[in-house]
Amino acid sequence: TSRHRRADTHDGRVRRMAQELAGRTVHLVFGAVLALTVVIVVRTAPEAARSSVVAKEAEFRRFQMLYVSVYVLMTLGDWLQGPYMYALYAAYGYTHDEIGSLFVAGVGAAVIFGT
Repeated sequence: TSRHRRADTHDGRVRRMAQELAGRTVHLVFGAVLALTVVIVVRTAPEAARSSVVAKEAEFRRFQMLYVSVYVLMTLGDWLQGPYMYALYAAYGYTHDEIGSLFVAGVGAAVIFGT
């Protein structure tokens, strides 16, 4: 009936929106990761060997910054999946409150288990 048609139309719109967002986001994230990789490779190119303690501390500091920048980038990449998961749960018929509970449970598990 008309109720089923409206539900089908809504599901179709949700799927189309998720696909469009996925296409744009994938290209944007790929470009950002590629640009960051180029910057990291250029900035960490092998330099003349330095033997002083100060040089080693600077090298370690650079390593720390590289590690943190990659960690933050990967964390942001993980966060990008949130809208897709929301659209997926909505397509399966979960309510807004149920989806919120799933997201909170996921964050809680990450805090407890460190994933």
